[in-house]
Amino acid sequence: MLTIAALNRVNFHYPVRNTPAVSLTQNLPYGQHAAVFSLGCGDLRHLLFTSHIDERPLDFTGCDLQPAVLARTALRLTLIADGKHETHFDNVWEIYYHFKITNSSLELLQNQAEKLHALGETFEEWQSDAYGSNVHFCDDGTLWEVCLIWDFYAKADAAGLKKYFDRVKAVRRDKDLTGWATLAAVRCAAPAISNAMFDMPKAHVHYWQHGTTSTHRDAISASTNFNPCFSTPGGNALLHYGSDPLLGFHLATAYAPVDTATAPNNNKVTIRQQSIQNLADAARNKFRDWARSFQKRSSTVTVRLYAGDAVSFGHLLQLKQAGKEGPACLYRDRNHFDPASLNKSLFAAGDTAAPTTFDVIDTSNLADHVGVLNFFVAARPLLRTEPWAAFYTETLLQYEGTFQAALEGLLCGKLRTVSLLIGLVLVDVATNTAPSAAAEISVKSLKSSLTGSRSPQQQQFTRLLWKQPMHLDELMASALMGNLLKHSLPNYQRASFVAFLRLVKTTVNTNWDAMVDHLLALIQDDSRLGTRANYWQELYLWMHMLGVHSVDALKRDPTTLGHRGRQQIHRWKNIPEVIAVTLKVPRKHLAFYTSFRDVSAVGTPPIGCSVSNHSSYLSGWLNQFAAVLTGFVFEAESDDLQHVYFSKAMPGLAARFPSTAPTKKSESSVSKGGIFSGGCSVRAKSLTAFTFEVTLGSSDVKYHLDFRVPVVASSVKTLIARKSSYTELVANATREYRAPSSFRFPVQRHQGALLLWNMSLVDLAKQPRLKATTEKHIKLGWLLLHMGIRMSARERYLRDNPSASMTAEERVMRDIKESLSYMMMHVAGVQKDPASLFAISCAEAEGINMLVIVSSLRLDLACRTVFLDAAVVQLTYELIDIMLRTLGSWTDKKQLCHLKVSTDELRLWKTLLPVWAERCRGNIWQHKTGPRREYEAAGRVPVTCEQSTDCLCSCGRGQFPVDYKISDSKAFKLLAEHATRVAISPIFFSPLVEDPQCPSVSATDRDFFGSAAGSRACVAAAFGDETPRCNRCGKAGVAAAADDAATNNAGGGGGGAEGRAALRVCSGCKKARYCSRGCQRADLKTHKLVCGK
Repeated sequence: MLTIAALNRVNFHYPVRNTPAVSLTQNLPYGQHAAVFSLGCGDLRHLLFTSHIDERPLDFTGCDLQPAVLARTALRLTLIADGKHETHFDNVWEIYYHFKITNSSLELLQNQAEKLHALGETFEEWQSDAYGSNVHFCDDGTLWEVCLIWDFYAKADAAGLKKYFDRVKAVRRDKDLTGWATLAAVRCAAPAISNAMFDMPKAHVHYWQHGTTSTHRDAISASTNFNPCFSTPGGNALLHYGSDPLLGFHLATAYAPVDTATAPNNNKVTIRQQSIQNLADAARNKFRDWARSFQKRSSTVTVRLYAGDAVSFGHLLQLKQAGKEGPACLYRDRNHFDPASLNKSLFAAGDTAAPTTFDVIDTSNLADHVGVLNFFVAARPLLRTEPWAAFYTETLLQYEGTFQAALEGLLCGKLRTVSLLIGLVLVDVATNTAPSAAAEISVKSLKSSLTGSRSPQQQQFTRLLWKQPMHLDELMASALMGNLLKHSLPNYQRASFVAFLRLVKTTVNTNWDAMVDHLLALIQDDSRLGTRANYWQELYLWMHMLGVHSVDALKRDPTTLGHRGRQQIHRWKNIPEVIAVTLKVPRKHLAFYTSFRDVSAVGTPPIGCSVSNHSSYLSGWLNQFAAVLTGFVFEAESDDLQHVYFSKAMPGLAARFPSTAPTKKSESSVSKGGIFSGGCSVRAKSLTAFTFEVTLGSSDVKYHLDFRVPVVASSVKTLIARKSSYTELVANATREYRAPSSFRFPVQRHQGALLLWNMSLVDLAKQPRLKATTEKHIKLGWLLLHMGIRMSARERYLRDNPSASMTAEERVMRDIKESLSYMMMHVAGVQKDPASLFAISCAEAEGINMLVIVSSLRLDLACRTVFLDAAVVQLTYELIDIMLRTLGSWTDKKQLCHLKVSTDELRLWKTLLPVWAERCRGNIWQHKTGPRREYEAAGRVPVTCEQSTDCLCSCGRGQFPVDYKISDSKAFKLLAEHATRVAISPIFFSPLVEDPQCPSVSATDRDFFGSAAGSRACVAAAFGDETPRCNRCGKAGVAAAADDAATNNAGGGGGGAEGRAALRVCSGCKKARYCSRGCQRADLKTHKLVCGK
C-alpha cells in the first residue's frame, strides 16, 4: 500500500455522515452528462440530493471502505425503487436513520434483506434483476461482502443487538459532544443558524436517548426494536458516538418562513420538544422529496459501488484506464491480503462500460484522515481534461492561528506550489470568493460577542473546488518537490512521496531526469531530515517500482551480482531486481497491545518493518521512532522459514505495481519552428487572469498559453529562444485579493457553451421561496448575521474607514458587497422597509442604468445561503419610452428604491449579470446559434460594459414562467419581454485567502436573531459553559431559586460564589435569569416569544 499502515483495535461504523448534502453537478454546464466518482461515498446523500435538484443523466461510481455502509445504501436504493405510497417512504426513513424502529419497519427491512441476499448469490444473477440495471457492484468481492451483511440484517437477533448498543452507549458516555454538536448543527441549518445552534444539541441528545428523531410519544413508544442496519456482523465496528441523521440535511427550512411550510403536527408535543420536532419534520420531508425524485429518475441514474480502500481503488481505475489488465497487483485495503479487482463484464469496452474518467471527483472529508496528497495521486489522473471538470476536497480542520496556514499544513506546502505540481487551480484562492459563508464564523461571532469569550482552538469546515485552467524548468520543479519532502506527517511515507512524484511526472513539462537529480541532491544535502536521510534504499526502491527514476544498482541484472542471498531464493532461476519480504508475527507478541481494556487509551499506532544486516543500525531506527516505539515487537533472522518469507510479488498478489509512468508531452511545434529564425515578432494579449493569446509575426494563427495561477497582466514579459524555436511568457503572480474584480466570477466560452468557473448553478423551482409574514423581523433576523460575514477583516476595515488608502479593485468589491446587502435587507424587511424594485444609476452620470425587479428571496440549499430571484432590465435608448411610463407608476406609489453606484461598480454589475443569468436558466431557454447570438459576435462575455448598452445576450429575454410573481404585475408586463431572469447571490470572501473578522452583535441587532439567539446565557450553554448568566447581557452570576422573592424583588444585589451577584429568575418560565431590572425590561419583548407569560 502507498499509505501508512496502523494497528487499530477500534473501528467505528459510520452509517450516516455529519455534513449537509451538496450538489455534485453544480459546477458543470447545462446539457453535460455527468460521470461522478465519489471516494468515501458514505450514505449517498450527495447523490440523492443531486438527482433531486438536477435532472441531467448521472453515472455515479462510489467507493467506501466499510461494506456495511454500502449494504445499507444499496438496500435503501432498492426500497426507494419499490416505493408506492407515503407510508413506505416513512418506513424507509426509519430503517435508514433510526437505530430504534417499529415492528413494521423491522419486518420490511428483514424481508428486503432476505430478498437481496438471494439475488446476490452470483454476479450474473444480480445483474439480470431489475435492481441490477441501476445498482451495480464493481467486483465480485464487493457483492460477496454486501451479501454477508444483508444476511446478517435478515437474521439478526434482538439479544445480540442489545449487547452491541450497550457497548456503543458505554463509549459515548465518555465523550463531551456539546461544542461539537453546536458546530455541526450550524452547518446543516445555515444560513438560518441563530436558533439551530440551541435546538440541534437538544435534538442530538433526544436521538441518542430514544433512537428516533421523532418526539411524538406514540412514535417513541412504538420504536422498540434495535435496528440491525446500525450494527455490523460480529459487532467489530461500533456505531460512531457522534452519529446524527439530521446533520446530512438542509434544515434552514425549519426556521425560515418558506411557502411550502411543514403541516402542523397532530400529536401532542411539549413546548421544549416543538422546535426539535420541526427539525425532524424538515429532514424527513427533504428525504421524501429526494426519494421521489430518485424513483422517477431511475432510468437516467446509474450507481456503481466498490468496497475497499479509496486510494487503492483510484489506482486500480488508473490501471484500467491505461489498458493494463494484467494480474492483480493491489490490495483491496490496508488490513487484508485480498487483491483488488474489477468485474470484466462491467468494465468491458463499449458504450455501456463503466467510466474510468470523470467529470466530477469528490473525496468527501477523507483527506483529513488519509492525506489530501494521497487522493490527488490516486484520483487526479482520473479527472477529464475538460475545462468544466471539477475535483472537490473537504476539510474539517482543528487549528490555531490562521486557516490558510492550517490548510497549507494539510497540503504539505504552499497552495501555489501544490497547484503548480498537480495541474489544478484552487478556485476559491484564484478568485477570493466562496460559494457560501463559513457557518463556523457565524457561530464564533455569536459566541464571542454574546459571551465575551474567545478560544484559540478553532474548527473550520471547507469544501474546496479545484479546476483545470506549463512549463517548469528542472531547477524549479526539484526545489518545489524538495520543499514538500520536509513535511513529515502521519499520513505520508516514502512510498506516498514517490507516488506524488509519479503524478507530477504526468502533469508538468520538464527535463525529468535532470529534475530528479537535482531533487536527490537537495535531499542528500538537507540536514533537517535527520535520521530519515538513512532511508535512501527505500526511497530508491519506490522510485524504481513506480517508474519515477531508477538508480544504476536497480538497472543491473541481479544474477550478475554474484551472491544470491538466503537459501529461500538461491535456487530461483529468475531473480527480479525487487523482491518482497514477509514477516509473520505470532499473535502472542501483540499481547502488549491487545490486552488493554481501555482501547481508546491505546490509539492507532503506526507499524513498520526494518530489514538490516548491521546490529548497530537498530539504535538509530529506534531513536527515530522513540516517541512511538520503545522496542521491537518481534524480530527474526532471514533464514527463519517459519516467520520470514521471500516472494517475487506481495502475498496474495500475482504481480508488482506497473512501473511505467507517462511523462507530460509538449505540443509539437515542428511546423512553426522556422518562423523564429526569420526574426518574427511575438505579441501577447491578456484574455483572462490566467490565459494569454500569443500571435507570431504577421500570422493569423493564435495560441493560448495558460498560467496555473492568476498573474498581473502588466508584468508579462516575452522571452524568445530563436535557435531553439520556442517562446515563453514570464509574469508575476497576483496577490489573490487584488486580482481583477472582473475575474471574481469568470465565464469561459467553450464549444458554443458558457462555462461558469466558480458560480454554482441553481434550479429555481427547487429552491424554497421565503415568504413575508407578520413576524418577518424575527423570522428573517438570521439574515443579519449571514450578511455580516460577507466581508473579511481587511474589507470590513476599509468599509468602516472610508478615508483609508485602497486600490480601485478593493473599493469596487467593497461597494458591490454593500449594494447587495442593502438590496437583500430591503427585500427581507430586516432593518429596512420592505421593497422589491431597485433602480441602479451611476453617480457620475444622470439617469437610471438598470432596473432590478425582485420576485422573491430564496434559499440556496446546496450552498447554504440566499439569493434574489429577480428580473433585470437594462436601460437602452430603445427602451426609454417604456421605462419612463413604468418608472412613473412605481415612483408615484413610492415603490422604487434608488441605488447610486460608481462607474467601476456599474461595470462590475454588467460583468456579473451574465453569470447570474446563466446560472439559473436551466432547461427553460437555450442559447441561440447564428448571428443573433451576441456573445459569439462580440467574442466575449459580457457583450459590453458601457453605459446605456445591454451586456446580456437576447436569448433569455422574456423567458419567465406563467406564475412568476412580481409585486406590480401590471407594470411588469410592459417590461417583461425586455427583462432577463437572474439569481443574484451575496459575494463572500474566501477564508483560504484572507482572515475573517467576526462582526460584533449589538444589543439593538440582537432582537433580530430571534429569541434564543438573544440570550447570552443560551449561547454560553450551547458551548458547554454551565455558569449561570444574565439572559440579556451575559454577566455571570449565582443562580437563585425561582421562588426566592427576596432575590427577585431586590433587583440583583446579594452575593454569591466568587463575589458574583445573585440573578433574578423569570416568574413565568422559571428558567431565564437577569442581573437587574434594566436587563429584564430590555429583554422583555424578545423573551415573551419563548416564555409565553
